[in-house]
Amino acid sequence: MMKTASVAAVIALALIPVTAHAELPNGAMITFDELKIRENGNGFTQPSTPDALRHYLNFAHCVCAQAGAGMETSVQYLVRSSADTGTNKPVEFWVGTQCEDETQRPMKCRQVGTLPDIDLLVTQPARAEFDLFDVIMGGADSAIPETCTPTEGTRSVYTLVDADGDGVYDYTEGQPFATTTDVTRIDSQAPPLATDFVGASAENAIRLSWDPPETPTDIYAYQALCAKADGTPARSSRSHAPRYDRVVDLCKLDTNAITVTSTPLDSTDETPSTIPAAMAALDPSFICGEVTSSTATELLIEGLENDVAYSIVLVSVDQAGNAAGVSFDKTVTPRVAYDFWEDLHNRGSNVEGGFCLTGGQSPGGTAGPLALALGWLLVRRRRRDARVFARVAPIAVLALVAFGGVRIASAQGTTPYWEEQQEEDARLADEDVVKWHVGIRLGPYTPDIDKQFGMDPGPYNEMFGGYQILPVLDIDRIVWRGFGQLGFGGSLGYMQKSANAWAEAMPGEDRIRSTGDENTFRLIPLAATAVYRFTWLDDNYGIPVVPYIRGGLSYYVWWMRTNGKTSKACWDGSDTPDCDADKAYGATIGVQGSIGIAVRAERVDSAAATSMRAGGIEHAGFYGELSLAKVDGFGSDYKLSVGDATWFAGVNFEF
Repeated sequence: MMKTASVAAVIALALIPVTAHAELPNGAMITFDELKIRENGNGFTQPSTPDALRHYLNFAHCVCAQAGAGMETSVQYLVRSSADTGTNKPVEFWVGTQCEDETQRPMKCRQVGTLPDIDLLVTQPARAEFDLFDVIMGGADSAIPETCTPTEGTRSVYTLVDADGDGVYDYTEGQPFATTTDVTRIDSQAPPLATDFVGASAENAIRLSWDPPETPTDIYAYQALCAKADGTPARSSRSHAPRYDRVVDLCKLDTNAITVTSTPLDSTDETPSTIPAAMAALDPSFICGEVTSSTATELLIEGLENDVAYSIVLVSVDQAGNAAGVSFDKTVTPRVAYDFWEDLHNRGSNVEGGFCLTGGQSPGGTAGPLALALGWLLVRRRRRDARVFARVAPIAVLALVAFGGVRIASAQGTTPYWEEQQEEDARLADEDVVKWHVGIRLGPYTPDIDKQFGMDPGPYNEMFGGYQILPVLDIDRIVWRGFGQLGFGGSLGYMQKSANAWAEAMPGEDRIRSTGDENTFRLIPLAATAVYRFTWLDDNYGIPVVPYIRGGLSYYVWWMRTNGKTSKACWDGSDTPDCDADKAYGATIGVQGSIGIAVRAERVDSAAATSMRAGGIEHAGFYGELSLAKVDGFGSDYKLSVGDATWFAGVNFEF
């Protein structure tokens, strides 16, 4: 059997020359094609995936190959010659670096195989098989260790031919191993380990966190192994397949080639852990969780039993299947926790999940979305229908901005700059140009959940604290322009707030939180609204102030998640995972209104105004408003009250 150091995950692997001391007669070239490996202990086949090739070149395979144990101990190439040289000379294969150099060859290379006749390769390409130990370790006999040592880098196989028989190689070409688009290096070196581990209790779970290594690029995944106090696996079946290769699985050698070191764990328990021998050897039956990210800083191990102490090993795995592990000196015990949704139910709330309008014992329905759809249809009404709504434009707003019929600009004898820069008919045409109003606003928002409970502070404030900044996008289609602007449109926002769940069921001053359970409240406020913007002051007198009012129908979508899953509460008050549960997602309908003032800021800069209008924007500025949203299912006890009285400020554009 020939030995060689080679691997590359392509069907046709072209020879990449390193140095050529002379050409073979007739310009003949020797190439290696059709790389094959023994995947899963079967016969030689081309690698099914780049990862299959990476794993074939890892430390576990090197150990098996060095011992000659198992099936996956060699690689195979189809060796060809491009032309008949007429020399019938033998071809030698060497492994190492700088094998083309007569001086360096004895120190850095060694011969791993021979083909008897170069010219037979023209008509009878040969299947050359190379030992994995030579492939991975490479180098001269004097430099290579007797056993596998972790290494990483490129390897090459050299073709040497003494074409004229003078005892000097006059043809030396090097073929790199594992230098394809997907597989660029041989890697038998274990990845680095994380540090500063913390184990936190969670409901039916453990949250394990750590500081990643300074250079985590060699890490592909983290896998956790868990055992109960009696030494049995934490789960009835493993949670994931192993991403690391063990020598015992590859070739039945009783050798643990993966190092597992002990390290301290900052745990909610004080019980010393006991690592079973099988788990210390990384038996895959103990795998209880994983995260596939080189920059991960935590792992939530789920599917565990509450009030049961678990010993844990965390394994760092690279993409080649090399691994290194750490075992922890303390156990971690999952505990029952109470997220916000459960806390509401425990306090006697009648609120239910679901998307119907007013709630009840049957969540679901489409009335809410249909109501929004009807609101949007109002925007599509013809202009003559919209004028009916214009008749009810608020007289109160007009009174605030009216000045006794006096035309201020005329009284002061001044003329706004934009009237000096453009014709009067162009300025008046501006009223017909504006078709859309778009604004982006921000404001502090706290859902009225505690007010629904009649408590201050209530369950929301106790769990999540105070307000959260809510961004909102407003879009209005202007359908009538006359004594101001009348438009129809809608708004869309998003907010979320997170906190650790409670470790105790009943509220109290010293209520303890569960450090491993994080629950999040999310809200998407939707609204279909009508808006009246009193632009008369700016249009007629050059006062860039636009009072406005807005109001309409609200439909706020909300949901809650705990540890990445939808929160739920058992209708019967129990804590069983498979109970008949009320899931924490739904929506609440209601109404909202706001009053505000916008400032057309471009009026202070004529150059900016001209540039904006050239880009299709007629006006731009900022605005602020007071807002009241009564979003409680029209007073239903079954709907979550998520409105608020607050203020917003933002920027807006008219075009």
